[in-house]
Amino acid sequence: MENPAQDVTLPKKRKREMAVWTLVQVNYILREAPHIARVTRCLIGFQIGLLAGLIQGEILALRWKDIDFDNNIINIRQTLTQKAEIKAGAKNESSVRSVFIPR
Repeated sequence: MENPAQDVTLPKKRKREMAVWTLVQVNYILREAPHIARVTRCLIGFQIGLLAGLIQGEILALRWKDIDFDNNIINIRQTLTQKAEIKAGAKNESSVRSVFIPR
């Protein structure tokens, strides 16, 4: 029996355009975040994510040995998955990286 859909061309996935905050918006968030009760207990992680461009899974998978305070660098080597499992190697090859920590 032949597959009737074998010659069908599947549509390509469209990449969504990424929304990027302006410098004014980032400064506003950094200024106001310490005053938001839901954010204050996670403030350091929130600030690291915002300033270093990390996603939630990367922040939650950070270990002390991933942070080089002498050279102001965070090494991203793993991520926390939706199933609460640590996945070595991050999301993809370009996600394994070293990020400068702003002071």
